[in-house]
Amino acid sequence: MRFVVKSRAWSFLCALFVFACVCAPGQIAARKRAASREDLLSSAAKAQQEKRFGDAHAALAAAYRERAEPMLLNLLALLAQAEGRSVAAQDLFRRYLAAPEVQSASDEKTTHAREHAQRVLHTPALLAGHVALFGPRGALVLLDDRVVGTLPLPLPLLCEPGSHRIAMEQGKKRLQGKVAIRAGHQAEMRMDADSGAVLVTLLPAVLLIQDDLSADEAGRFERAVQQALQASNYIVLRAEVALAQAQQPAGCLNDAQCLATLAEKNGVSYALRVQAKAQEKPGSRRLSVSFLDRKIGIVGALAEQTCDACTAEASSALAGQLAKTALTQGIARPRGTLVVKSTPTAAEIYEGEQRLGVTPYQRAAYAETHTLTLRREGYQAETLQVTVSAGQVATAEAVLRDLPEPAPAPLLPVNEPPPPPKEILVARTRIVREPRSRLRIGLGAAAMALGLGVGGLGIGALSLHGSCLDPPISPNGTCREIYQTKPAGVALLVLGGVLLGGGAVLVALPGRQKTITEYEKQLVPATPTENQANPVR
Repeated sequence: MRFVVKSRAWSFLCALFVFACVCAPGQIAARKRAASREDLLSSAAKAQQEKRFGDAHAALAAAYRERAEPMLLNLLALLAQAEGRSVAAQDLFRRYLAAPEVQSASDEKTTHAREHAQRVLHTPALLAGHVALFGPRGALVLLDDRVVGTLPLPLPLLCEPGSHRIAMEQGKKRLQGKVAIRAGHQAEMRMDADSGAVLVTLLPAVLLIQDDLSADEAGRFERAVQQALQASNYIVLRAEVALAQAQQPAGCLNDAQCLATLAEKNGVSYALRVQAKAQEKPGSRRLSVSFLDRKIGIVGALAEQTCDACTAEASSALAGQLAKTALTQGIARPRGTLVVKSTPTAAEIYEGEQRLGVTPYQRAAYAETHTLTLRREGYQAETLQVTVSAGQVATAEAVLRDLPEPAPAPLLPVNEPPPPPKEILVARTRIVREPRSRLRIGLGAAAMALGLGVGGLGIGALSLHGSCLDPPISPNGTCREIYQTKPAGVALLVLGGVLLGGGAVLVALPGRQKTITEYEKQLVPATPTENQANPVR
């Protein structure tokens, strides 16, 4: 019995020793990794504060290599934001928010970080392209030698337009490839760890134009069209991105030639125009999607349907279906080549109201009969009919004829001299003034002279005011009587002024106005009727 107990105790001690030998190093290594990770985060924060952005990224990348956590994506996004790399910041914030643990977290720190990331993503969209990556699970992804995540990525990479290096690392294996991306476009990069092959595919894009739609409806239609075209491996290029990339005004979307140039500059072969027009029936709208091939320049397919009392979801789904139908029909339509020449050249070519270009003209055209009109200033318009066959070249030529000379004006008979002029009286009226009356002038002059005299008396009376009437007789020189002429002087002065002003008005006032009529003789040429009635013999 004792032997059995001792054996069990010995077995327990051995098992405890083995457990300590196996687990203790792992726990020690975990503690070391945690301490190392904390040191790396502290170093990154200090380097970022001191604006040593390269050192900060190296520390965060090392921490992410040890343990790929969404929190480190947020720190890398904040670092990119501090560096001014807006596209990289939005890319990292997008995938940080897409992490399931971030979406479900409710702690204050994560909530604050999530709100900041959402504010950054709500800013105006930047010119950028997307790269979808496919490779070994758990591989570290580097964009231009910067750590950006691990596979599988929840969302494609968001990249600035241009050429980029993308690498995937797993253990000691490293695969790298290059991709050139346009704004609004998407590429796919597939890497095979076993063979080391890197395959890059640029997905074709369709330019999406939406006329007179609200921002909310345009967003819903765009998502529906994108989803409908995914089966054909096409992506949607928004019109505002294409305009910004090509630096063209919004009016370019309504001009066929400018629209073709816009599509060419953005590397797009096809365009879809979505329109929604209200119908007479309340709540009814007619949705239409037209297809345009930039190499042809005219509408190649039209899909439309009336939607009665559609919900927002139903109208969006219908827009997606119509877009897929128009794209499929437009691409499948047979094509040939149309060549148009004219003598002289530089004649404008119209098909209906659509201007195609000028001669000499060579461009892809749909396989059908085309009615063309050639116009050039100074020449008569010419109409041509040419049939284009699938895969064939159809040539049409026209010789433009000069416009006919205008008919000459009729000439007067040579044997008839011009009619003699006739004399007429022309009345003219004008307004004149009568001369001023001599009596009024005389009265005015007399009043002015009298006013000057009376004014002079007033001035003299004012000058005598306060002086001695007789020489002083007292020894101390005191006057017994003095002049009190101030009131009389003022009155005389005022009266003189009134007489002077009234006389001036009588002299200056003009005479009365009157209207007179004058007649003068003028010679005017006789009319042809008068000449015929009175022929010269």
